[in-house]
Amino acid sequence: MNVLPRRGETGTSNVLTFLTTSRKGHHRVKRDKQGQVGMKDTRFVGIRHRVKKTAEGEARPTQVAILADSKVKSIDLEDERAELDFVLGIFPVKFRVVEPEEDLTPFAKHHVKWRKAKAGEDLEALPESHRTLIEKKLHVADKVPAAYEGLKDGDTVAMSLGGSGDYLAFALSRQADKVGAQVFRIPPFHLKDQRPTADKDSDAQLMAELVRDKRPLFRPVTPRDRDQLLLRIRYRGFEEAMKARIATEQRLYQRLIGEIFTQPDGLYPEGDLEEAFKAAKANDKILKSQTAEEAARERDMLAALQKLEAFKVMGPVEGVGPRIAGRLTAAALVNLGRFVVKPDEAEIEKLRVEATEWAKVAECETTGIERKPNEARREYYFRVRQVLLERGETDRSESLQEAINCLDRIRKIKRKAEAKSCNKFKAYCGVHVFQGGKHGEQAEEAQFPRRRGDQVANWSGTARQAFFLVVDQFNKRPDSKWGKYLRQMKANQRKLHPEPIKVPSLNKDGTPKLNKKSGEPTLVSRYTDGHIHKRAVWRTATRFAEWLFRELVKFETGATTAPPAKLPEHKGDTLPSPQMAEPAALSA
Repeated sequence: MNVLPRRGETGTSNVLTFLTTSRKGHHRVKRDKQGQVGMKDTRFVGIRHRVKKTAEGEARPTQVAILADSKVKSIDLEDERAELDFVLGIFPVKFRVVEPEEDLTPFAKHHVKWRKAKAGEDLEALPESHRTLIEKKLHVADKVPAAYEGLKDGDTVAMSLGGSGDYLAFALSRQADKVGAQVFRIPPFHLKDQRPTADKDSDAQLMAELVRDKRPLFRPVTPRDRDQLLLRIRYRGFEEAMKARIATEQRLYQRLIGEIFTQPDGLYPEGDLEEAFKAAKANDKILKSQTAEEAARERDMLAALQKLEAFKVMGPVEGVGPRIAGRLTAAALVNLGRFVVKPDEAEIEKLRVEATEWAKVAECETTGIERKPNEARREYYFRVRQVLLERGETDRSESLQEAINCLDRIRKIKRKAEAKSCNKFKAYCGVHVFQGGKHGEQAEEAQFPRRRGDQVANWSGTARQAFFLVVDQFNKRPDSKWGKYLRQMKANQRKLHPEPIKVPSLNKDGTPKLNKKSGEPTLVSRYTDGHIHKRAVWRTATRFAEWLFRELVKFETGATTAPPAKLPEHKGDTLPSPQMAEPAALSA
């Protein structure tokens, strides 16, 4: 029997819990301080969260599949109250008839089933708790729960990552810490790859089987993930309050204009319209309440944001306030692990072994040079090689050079994986550059993504807008670090394109567009001041995304817990792209 540590274990407990596997199935081993060991079966619970009703009124309950001892039990959760009951482990699955003198106080009120009182029924003989009025008609308690279902000790829950299930995932994870269960979420693209057909109706059972058999596809929901989910939920509330306030202002403005233009005594004097609008806003009770609600939701969002590493990274950046940081974090910086591309560990291990063998040939220990504390192997081998060269021991120095070459190849593999991860993040945020590949044919020159008729716009509009707003703040702060970077990008672009030019406008098939009257090619202006500014804005957004992703990956890998290093100072006529040191977790 293999004993594996639980993934995603958090908090402290008097009981050490391990997930075990054997030929008879999956079990949970529980060992207390005295070493007492007990066995219990592990249940695998797959949950397909759905919105409970479509716009057409079609019922779409949340589907739950419980896999235990190769048997599957299916449950439908009709509404949010049923979901909460399942989280608390009190979702009724079987009912019994109420006893005549039974005390109903132990049962939740919504769990008691009622029936209409029959004609001639002696209601006075029933206890008061067995009678109630529903829609002004007397009802009698009929049935109460006889069996419950829900989250239990030892359960392993599987859900899809993202979408409408964030609320339920948060509640399940928090309750799982109390009862000794685990919650995992699978990225939708992994779930799609594992789905045998396009039909999603069996996703709940499929996730239960996958979390049992293919655990690496899932990510545990930890307290840190709950903090990120909380930010997304609270930002959603702030955004809804802000949109409601804006809509009310617009309605108020339009109503005011209508009143002014339809006055029987004539129009307001010129210039008084804005003053009248300010007075109307100050006296409107609905707008006041919505403004207060927006401020309250913003405070809630900021409280959730301050717990996250993203705010520690973006907070010191001049021009990035709580609203922009909250928008960007909620849209793109939650679950950065989905963008991380892992290097080829087998190739890395092979190169490490090869480097060790070459180092043995060089016999570093006999040189008398000791390795410094926390010194990377490459730096140590390089120092030893320099000494061997000075001594004239060419063969040993060449062997050590081979070891250094192996470590360099390891670093190259990791750098390549890091670059791919950063590229995935930029593509998700819409600040990447089309270079052909899976997005289409290789263009004559790189194209910045935008909504074109023949291309897929599969980036996050919210994240893309957040990066645009960030750079707009840099533009308004020209003396800030990133403001200087933006100005330098504009200077670089103007140096590449000194004068505006006219170029033919092209159709989707690449042929020039022709003027319908003259038949001449339609010309468009490029590299004007406005065009140069836009190019510099999006180039700065791309570089800021790269810097932000690399800094946050340091927190993800545990390489640092301190705020990021300062941006490079402006020197001369050029300002290099902000480059940060390699995380310790990526060193060879």
